[in-house]
Amino acid sequence: MVRDATLSRAIAPNRRIVITFGGQDYTTRVEATDPDEFTVAAPLDERGEVPIRAGDRVEVRSDNEAGQIWFEAYVRGRRAEKVPVIALAWPRSYERQQRREYVRVPIRMPVLLIFPAAEGRPEIRCEARTRDLGGGGLQAQWLHPDTISDLMGRRLIIEIELPDGGEPVRAVGTVVRAREAGTETTPIAELGIEFVQVSERDRNRICRHIYNRQIELRKRGLL
Repeated sequence: MVRDATLSRAIAPNRRIVITFGGQDYTTRVEATDPDEFTVAAPLDERGEVPIRAGDRVEVRSDNEAGQIWFEAYVRGRRAEKVPVIALAWPRSYERQQRREYVRVPIRMPVLLIFPAAEGRPEIRCEARTRDLGGGGLQAQWLHPDTISDLMGRRLIIEIELPDGGEPVRAVGTVVRAREAGTETTPIAELGIEFVQVSERDRNRICRHIYNRQIELRKRGLL
């Protein structure tokens, strides 16, 4: 069990956190903490309380101005207090990522890039593929026969279909790097894109996918 200063700040009474159970994200809040466990308000969905029981395991994520931490927690049971709560054991370890240093990992997946029409320039819509992905942005490539120099600094809309069965992640980004990466016969544009607007829910989905990808790569000895 670990409960250092970082974890204590992230899991503190009244702090909002996200719990993932059964492939679904539920936003809740921390109700109380003690040396052995912490309690959170029982998550709800359209049918009522989510059926999380003693012995289940959930993923917990806390996001604040400094960054994000996430860990797996063992459910110790339910408590009947002023509001129904779930008691969770403190984790043995946790992952931490500072906001300014979101990890990117190599991931190849389809991504739709939409450059809105602006200042006389036409709209560009292209189906690209990511080279890497992180909570703060991505690197993408696509076949692009025209010059890419005018894409630097442009805002765009990004749509990513994550393999979690949810709706596509939709974010607003800025091109911070652009270069030609192909040949004369096969021109490829390679763009570095930084997210400037993305919902907390979608960023959490990206970070969860990155976390799972890191585990997979470590098991294969590739990270």
